Amino acid sequence: MGSEVLATPGPASMQYGALSSLGLELYPVGSQISYFPITWGDVANFDPEILLVCGRVPGREEQKRCPGCSIKNRPCARDVEEIYQLYDIAEVRAVKERKVFTVPCSFFCRPGPRILKGMEWLVGMV
Repeated sequence: MGSEVLATPGPASMQYGALSSLGLELYPVGSQISYFPITWGDVANFDPEILLVCGRVPGREEQKRCPGCSIKNRPCARDVEEIYQLYDIAEVRAVKERKVFTVPCSFFCRPGPRILKGMEWLVGMV
């Protein structure tokens, strides 16, 4: 998650609970925190089979800025092709096998019923 500063869900987050309930092996976070800061180098060392990043679904228009959002490089506007161009993760399995998926923020960023829709969408993607 994020763009300027990257983070991965930790065991104390609802995202971690939702994704792990699907049987996904998530980035190892050793403590009960909600979010853990990481770098693209950390991602490369973990070498995931699939990579989920905040962004828009390919082919869909960029979403309007949410009220109060002042983030310069909004991760929700990111296109998956931007991730494939990152040098730091060029050798990651998910990148080599083109298994990087941009996940719309509406699915996993806020707790609520849309998280179930997001989980269904994710199962269909992977």
